[in-house]
Amino acid sequence: FFHGGGLIFGSIAMYAPLAKLLALRTGSAVCAVGYRLAPQYPYPAASDDAFDATLALLGSTKGTGDGETEGLKALEAKVDASKSVVFGISAGGHLAVMTSLRLAEASKKVSLVVAVQPMIIPFAGTASMIELSDAPFVSQQMMNFVWYMYLQDKQWTEKDTWTVNPLKATDKIISRLSPTVVAACKMDVLHTEGVMYAEKLEAAGKLRRLIEPETSHVGILLYGSKADSFWDNIVTEIKLGLEA
Repeated sequence: FFHGGGLIFGSIAMYAPLAKLLALRTGSAVCAVGYRLAPQYPYPAASDDAFDATLALLGSTKGTGDGETEGLKALEAKVDASKSVVFGISAGGHLAVMTSLRLAEASKKVSLVVAVQPMIIPFAGTASMIELSDAPFVSQQMMNFVWYMYLQDKQWTEKDTWTVNPLKATDKIISRLSPTVVAACKMDVLHTEGVMYAEKLEAAGKLRRLIEPETSHVGILLYGSKADSFWDNIVTEIKLGLEA
């Protein structure tokens, strides 16, 4: 479970209610991953942390760093890592997508990837980004700011590489991906890029489902029928993914 926060803020504690909700409703163990945040730790720190944590949970220690393993050893005795879902929301959705691509590059898979309103395109000029540019909380200006804080001096050299923009991933990598659910809220600046990524997956036969709730970026985290229906769908997809 990768939390949101634009890669510059957010924490396990902030998203603990959602992680607990998913654990309760899916009947699964949820491991919430903390990752280094920009600007103190720019790209690729967050992506490396997400990938390393996933490899460790899957039982492989060949990541990019040397994380602690005692807690993981204790966890291995309680969970079945052969049935795993990589989940992320917002910035965490970006990390879920990046992790799935890096797993694919290494010829590794999980049961399912769930990317909820993921950040896909740095400094995007998509239809929804322009149409909803002044949206409250998550605006075009906000998204440009968080991408700049994350990429910093690498924004010009890395923003068009697949390790930052998954739309640039090769067909070979995409063909190795795990089944993926993409959620793109229709009232979110990230809607168009989420749909674009889903279409790329669908063309390769890797899209499990595209969910497009009629709400905003923060709307799915609020109480109400639309949010309830959305999480019902996500829980269903996770259960089906684990049963496959």
